Amino acid sequence: MDKSQINIEGAATGRISSKFENKSNTPRYKRPQSALDIVEQRFKLWGASIKNHRIKQNIARDLLCHWLKISDIQLDVLEKGSPSMDAGTYLHAFEVLGILDILAPTPKTAFWQSEVPFLELCIAGAVSAEVIDDFVENWHTDSEIHAVKTLQEYLGFTKQEYASWMKEASCLPQIIHNRQLATYRF
Repeated sequence: MDKSQINIEGAATGRISSKFENKSNTPRYKRPQSALDIVEQRFKLWGASIKNHRIKQNIARDLLCHWLKISDIQLDVLEKGSPSMDAGTYLHAFEVLGILDILAPTPKTAFWQSEVPFLELCIAGAVSAEVIDDFVENWHTDSEIHAVKTLQEYLGFTKQEYASWMKEASCLPQIIHNRQLATYRF
């Protein structure tokens, strides 16, 4: 750098600046967003959405607080989109305001469904027998799973177990019990 490019106006402070220096407080390049920045933005959007829909629906603050079982101060924090409020409170507010499916839609099956068959999950205690209907519905609605596995395979039944279950659904606890006995034999 030659002397013609130096600005001596900061000489009193001992600081010499160049005409190439970024004099504004804005960065020269956009810093990539961190995961925390993205999460903070999402919380702020959620908070603004809650406030907007509460106002649009003419729901009084105290009534929403009552429904959510939170204080007025907590509602302020929620509507500002603070990450200090737990996600469950946000989701509950979405549900109460009728915007849950818009702001937090149910993830596609591939994100949450295990490759482990229903029956094995039951035996391991990861799911209860009562959720079999959810698995059956999922098999019927998910064309990817439906295309590669029969319902029997998807649920993890043997041919005999599947036939018994199709004939009488109430035999499911017995099927699970028999499998557990077979699995844990010594």
